[in-house]
Amino acid sequence: AIAYWLISGLPTECLDSIVGISQCQLTIECYALTRKETVELADLVRLQLEMYRGVFDGQQLSITMTSGPIYGFDRPLFGTDQRRFVMSQTFEAYYRTTTALPAT
Repeated sequence: AIAYWLISGLPTECLDSIVGISQCQLTIECYALTRKETVELADLVRLQLEMYRGVFDGQQLSITMTSGPIYGFDRPLFGTDQRRFVMSQTFEAYYRTTTALPAT
């Protein structure tokens, strides 16, 4: 299983306006029943995203990995010894932003 969420998304600013580039941090967690399966799934995600350059939804996009991997596991379910392993990775994406000039 794969879960993801946005940590932050901010436009890049300069002294007098917002620049046409925004930054977004994205954390992706991969879950599996063994650590080996978790690492394999996380590697597939990383290989698809790390250093990605292209166009997504009409926007130029650039992605780099900023932290990870972080390994962990959930406590066993009540009455079982079955654990679920997790690996977390954080990526940073830069994309073009349409900016409007202030009305004069």
